Amino acid sequence: MAFRKIVGSYKDYTLSSHIIEAGYLAVDTSSGDLRIGDGSTPGGTLLASGSGATGAVTFYGTKLTSPSNGPIELIPGGTGSVLTPSIDINDNEITARNSNEDLILTGSGTGKVQLSGLAYPTSDGSAGQFLQTDGSGVLSFATVSVGDFSFIGSSIISPTNADITLDPSGSGAIALNANTTITGNLTVTGTQTTLETTTLVVEDPLLELAKNNSGGIANTMDQGLFFNRGSLSNVSLVWDESADEFVAAVTAGEDGTTSGNITIDSYAGLQVGVLKGTTGTFSSTLAATAGTFSSTLAVTGAATFTGGITTGALTTNAITSNGSNADLSIQPSGTGDVVIGELRINGTTLDSSDSSSININEGLIVDGTLIASGALTASGLSYPTSDGDAGQFLKTNGSGTLSFASVSIGDLSIVGATIAAPSNAPLTLVSSGSSVNIEGLSIAGNVISTTDSSSGVEVTGNLIPSADGIYQLGSESRRWQTAYLSAETLNIGGATISSDGTGSIAIAATGATLPSGSKVGTQALMLGGKTTGSSGRPVQLVEVFVSDGSTVRTDAQILALDADLELEFNGTVDDVPVYTEAQQTFTLTTGATLASNQTGVTLFQF
Repeated sequence: MAFRKIVGSYKDYTLSSHIIEAGYLAVDTSSGDLRIGDGSTPGGTLLASGSGATGAVTFYGTKLTSPSNGPIELIPGGTGSVLTPSIDINDNEITARNSNEDLILTGSGTGKVQLSGLAYPTSDGSAGQFLQTDGSGVLSFATVSVGDFSFIGSSIISPTNADITLDPSGSGAIALNANTTITGNLTVTGTQTTLETTTLVVEDPLLELAKNNSGGIANTMDQGLFFNRGSLSNVSLVWDESADEFVAAVTAGEDGTTSGNITIDSYAGLQVGVLKGTTGTFSSTLAATAGTFSSTLAVTGAATFTGGITTGALTTNAITSNGSNADLSIQPSGTGDVVIGELRINGTTLDSSDSSSININEGLIVDGTLIASGALTASGLSYPTSDGDAGQFLKTNGSGTLSFASVSIGDLSIVGATIAAPSNAPLTLVSSGSSVNIEGLSIAGNVISTTDSSSGVEVTGNLIPSADGIYQLGSESRRWQTAYLSAETLNIGGATISSDGTGSIAIAATGATLPSGSKVGTQALMLGGKTTGSSGRPVQLVEVFVSDGSTVRTDAQILALDADLELEFNGTVDDVPVYTEAQQTFTLTTGATLASNQTGVTLFQF
């Protein structure tokens, strides 16, 4: 908190005319008055009189007292306020100085706070009450009453057993613009009740229509529900009093205001899950998934049931299944039979209930298997009672009795998939000017070909001529292009030619070319030389490999390479000068040349 230190000094001034600096205090040594300067007012402002009084105010201890019946005025300068630690008084406003703090006015003891001559209560009232004056300036909490009504909070209360009547003037209406709860009963005595709601929820499980109807047996008032369908024809679900029945009807001309018989244009469809009744009469079509009638159900039109029918007696000229290709199912209870006339059906068994024969006077078409445990006679034909051999057919004896036998066509017998000719007789198939086709093979004369896109005719088994050394495979003018034979399978007059699957032999007019390394028995064939001079005698070919030494290779690696040079050595050693036989020249290190007539012992020859 800022403060100014008072430092004593003596000035010889006339204080009443001297301007005291702002904030400075001055004491008049003559009168003892204490004044404070503002920097502009001569003599400053009197704070305390040297006689102990400031104007008419007396200071005593912590009290500031005015003279008897005199007011104490605190007048701030300009727009300033009179401040206490918790209250700000400015002009005609009293404000609490601390943030969010209440301004509390409290009377002492039984005293009350009075504002503008009104004494306010010293305690709160009940919830919903209002301040009420007694006419003498005293306010108290009380319930508001308007006429005979009492208002407590949000409640309007009438006197005991008295009604509350809301009666708007003229054509005015009563508007409840929010959610409204009526705890007691609601009685509407007007001529029309309109509910402009999208959803109507009613807790009561039973609704009563025509409450004041007392017509009895002479009553002609139809009752029910009317459905407004906009631009479409209206429909109704009503009790038709004149017919004593419920109806679902098209009532296009009705708008729900008819009192009496409504006009029914036509009857509307009604679909239910289970339909029950003691009796039933349907003048047109009946369609139901399930229905129970304890007495008679009469249908003059078509009756369609997608569920089951349980009845003591069913009288009709036709029973038709529902929908195209739909089944008609008649199910007995437990192990019971389905009996139609004298025809009895139990599961998959069909017999007569009086043990007589079952006659089928029209054509019989059986898509599945027909099993007859006894003798079967159909269209005058008596069928066998036991099976025949595999592949046999039913054969008649010309007198209406059928039995199993093999089929014979001419001299041929057909048993199963086998066509058999008589013993030692050929089976001849002859086409009329075309070919005989057998499983992809076409036989035309002595030509066999394929009838599909397969590459040839496959033979499973051996292809053996009927006689030895007579028949040929191909001819001089019609030869096979290539014969693919596996190893050791070519046998010519007892001699065999075999192959390991490699190598080839070429035969021409100039001779036969054999694979390298060919042998006679176990001995190798000696080859002639490749040159004109050496071709007339056997030679031994020797490959020569040349290396500059930069790469080191094993023998196997060298032999895997192509030879750089091939030398022909004589297969035999003759007394012939070296090279001279091949018309070549051999030069010695002396420069001399072996002549062609040089003779003597020959160690080797090239």
